[in-house]
Amino acid sequence: VNPVDCKFHEGWFSTVGQGVPAPGVGYVGGMDASGVVVAVGMLLLNDYKIGDEVWAYGGVEIHAYAQYAVASREQVSKKPTTLSH
Repeated sequence: VNPVDCKFHEGWFSTVGQGVPAPGVGYVGGMDASGVVVAVGMLLLNDYKIGDEVWAYGGVEIHAYAQYAVASREQVSKKPTTLSH
């Protein structure tokens, strides 16, 4: 867990005005994600395929604690094979 995610849940940061609900009010945290590609958008067809293992950092808008997350090209890269999820 990213330490900043812990601080959000403890109420250290105000998310008002940033398009992110306050923790406890529909907030799905998670700044860092690791997983397997299940769908690929048109802009990433040449870079990733379904089944690729990836990791991503997207700030508060990635919502990595959710079952599925959406990331842009700038936020995601292939996960090194030496790392686990």
